[in-house]
Amino acid sequence: MKTISELIREKIVWGAWCVFDDDLATNERVRWVKDLGLDFIYYSFDADHRNALPALDTCEKNGLGMLPFDAAVENLPMDRYWCMKDLVKDYASHPALLGHVLRDEPGIYDLPRLKLLAETYQQVTGKCPAINLFPSYANEQQLNCKSFAEYIDLCASLPIPYLSYDHYPLYGPTGETWVQEHYFYDFEVVAEACRKYN
Repeated sequence: MKTISELIREKIVWGAWCVFDDDLATNERVRWVKDLGLDFIYYSFDADHRNALPALDTCEKNGLGMLPFDAAVENLPMDRYWCMKDLVKDYASHPALLGHVLRDEPGIYDLPRLKLLAETYQQVTGKCPAINLFPSYANEQQLNCKSFAEYIDLCASLPIPYLSYDHYPLYGPTGETWVQEHYFYDFEVVAEACRKYN
């Protein structure tokens, strides 16, 4: 399978958070996800990794990449960065593994830890460290700074090949859905940061 860095040079890459539990290990379910047009999924690994290899194998068979949430990796303290290789050794070489989520929705106070973990992760696995950021409707306490633009600019300086952020754009009751007003603003801010940091 192609790496995420190779994919993003060819096209807009689409991923989604998938909560399937053991259903993910079925070919039918993964084919359905792939047929939606997704390139990868975010998925949670059990603490003992018993669901890691079956899910990765099924994704590989169906041409779907994975960026897992592994609690041991995501919550790794800064002073334990040297443990990274051991934490992922049982599945780090799997072809369907595109990388790992190092943190979901960090504030900027966590950036020094994330920078060290991202650099270490790339060195020991050669895969993509992923950090999923807040959207513009997060507040100052969540962002740990005054504005979404400042937050994105600071996060974009991390050693990661792309920016990922949450945004839930569709609102309204069934049949009356509209797009949330900040949706395109977030695209603009993130695109500008991507241009700035190449």
